Amino acid sequence: MTNDELMQLKVLAEAATPGPWEATRQTDEECSFVGYFIEASDKTISDDGTAPDHADALFIAAANPSTILALIAKVESLAADVARTKDIASGYQGGCAYGSEIGGSVTLHYQNAEQAEAAFVAITDSID
Repeated sequence: MTNDELMQLKVLAEAATPGPWEATRQTDEECSFVGYFIEASDKTISDDGTAPDHADALFIAAANPSTILALIAKVESLAADVARTKDIASGYQGGCAYGSEIGGSVTLHYQNAEQAEAAFVAITDSID
């Protein structure tokens, strides 16, 4: 997924009704299945008689399975990069045989990897 694609999703998400959204199974008076409605905390996004507004419809269309799978692949790739960086940097903690400039650079990369890992954990926790 490219940065342009990520920015487009961000614009669409910011324009849509804030979440969380929930799909609820609806039945009629005879307990017959009517369909699934999409509801946010403060409004119905879509139901049997209500179509989503334009911004929500654009967001729903953009958040298709291909897009979500691409986002997951991007997060997994970044997590793998963080793990590799931490593995490399862990060997240089406490000093570097090649001088303080290199050691300081590795320490900075190690700190950046820890920050990226914390952000990744926060994202995955919010998905669960």
